[in-house]
Amino acid sequence: MKYKLIDQITKEEHICDKITIDGFDYYFAEDMIKEGEFFLMEGEMIENCSLLTNEWCNSKQPKIFATNNPNINMPKIFEEAEMLSKKVIANFEYREDEDVKYARKKWSDGYKVAKYLYPFDENDMIEFALFYTDYIINSKEKDIRTRKGIFELWKEQKQITLFYA
Repeated sequence: MKYKLIDQITKEEHICDKITIDGFDYYFAEDMIKEGEFFLMEGEMIENCSLLTNEWCNSKQPKIFATNNPNINMPKIFEEAEMLSKKVIANFEYREDEDVKYARKKWSDGYKVAKYLYPFDENDMIEFALFYTDYIINSKEKDIRTRKGIFELWKEQKQITLFYA
């Protein structure tokens, strides 16, 4: 599964893969490595390319863009609900009292429930319809999958958008 990471500061977008190391998720893609950046080598995380050799610096490697590991000083992944709740409650940012914190938490909780109950929006359904049609037209298999099977295949190939900062 691919992940579309969006940097909330620079608005840069990266299409990444995910690896889990010691229970934490790391999102990476081939990119130029600079000194002090994190990257993967044989499934292990390496922090500072200059500690190895200069050949790793300024070369394309599996660069780690973000993580959910709170113990590492690098950009963190955060949930869409958290990002949207900050935008919705933005007019009250000058007030950091308990009412605003409570409103942000409740809005975020409600958004998560709605995403769980209704995981696909209108754009997803249009995307699936195009995928389904393309699959049926271009399928070379004699045994064409059922609609449910094609839907499961589409879900596996669908990009998930995550935000980091």
